[in-house]
Amino acid sequence: MVVRQKFADAEWAFNWPHLRQLLKARNIRVRARHKGNEKTSFEPLSAWRRLGLSQEQLANALNVTARTVQIWEAGRGTSQMNKKTLDLRELFTRMNDYVVAPEEKHRLSTLLEAFTGRTPEELIADRRIRDLVIEFDRLRDGQPV
Repeated sequence: MVVRQKFADAEWAFNWPHLRQLLKARNIRVRARHKGNEKTSFEPLSAWRRLGLSQEQLANALNVTARTVQIWEAGRGTSQMNKKTLDLRELFTRMNDYVVAPEEKHRLSTLLEAFTGRTPEELIADRRIRDLVIEFDRLRDGQPV
C-alpha cells in the first residue's frame, strides 16, 4: 500500500532542466557537476536540439557561421563563444526558471502578444534573443504585456 501511494504522487523528469525544476519546486538544492562554470559554459549541440533548430539556424541566430558552431561542438575555437552566446545562455536560464520543461516546445511556438503575434522561434531566428530575455524580465517584475 505504501508503494502505491508513493508512485501515485511521483513526477517524472526526462531531461536535466525538467529535473532541476522539480527539485527546485520541492526546495531541494541542486549542484550541477559540469566541466565549467554554469554561467559561462555552453553546449551548442544541446542548445540547438533544445530549441528545435538546425546547426545552421542556431548559427544564424548567434550571428556566426555553421562552421563556427561545428568547431565549438568539437571543443575548439571557443574564445568568442561566451561573448556570442551570452543572450542565449540568459534565455535558457529564464526558461529553466519559468517554463516547465515538457511545455518548452509548445511555448517556443506560441504567438506572443508583446511581439505583435510573433513566436519566440521567429524571434530567435531573427537574432532577437535579447528581446525575449527582456520580456521574461518584464513579466517577472510584474510589468504588463
